[in-house]
Amino acid sequence: MRPSSVFPLLCLAMLTLSGCIQAPPRPVKTQLQIREFQTRTFIDRDARASLQSVIQALLDEGYIIRNADKDLGFINASKQEDLSDRNEQFWNSVLMGEGATWKTTATLECSVTVQEFGKDVRVRIVIQRQIFNNLGSAIFTETVEDPSYYQGIFSKVDKSLYFDSQRL
Repeated sequence: MRPSSVFPLLCLAMLTLSGCIQAPPRPVKTQLQIREFQTRTFIDRDARASLQSVIQALLDEGYIIRNADKDLGFINASKQEDLSDRNEQFWNSVLMGEGATWKTTATLECSVTVQEFGKDVRVRIVIQRQIFNNLGSAIFTETVEDPSYYQGIFSKVDKSLYFDSQRL
């Protein structure tokens, strides 16, 4: 075999074998680890003001408040995300025909509890993401386990509490 014909075969073999390599599995988080990034304690804060700040932060994130109970310190909110992908739709239609399905939307359901602990307030946010296909069926549901997503919401709550305390 000539060296010039070996190179394309070597490239093809490398591409074929690289598809067999799997990413290492994500470590499974314990319930305590998940609860840790879902919860924030605000020092020397009022529960009612904290509840309002959480509502404002959720609205800023695009959530629609479905239910809020100030006596229980509970908020339920949701938002929709568009997952439409024309490429996925096209290829699934080509490969599967009329019975083809593809992801269309995601619904993020958010439950929040706000509890007083002496002079402090503890806020816990739990978010579940449900993916739907073009037939309206739920494909899967998962709890959002990305600490940075929760950090972004808590950051907005913190700013809102600060602005309220400064009457800005």
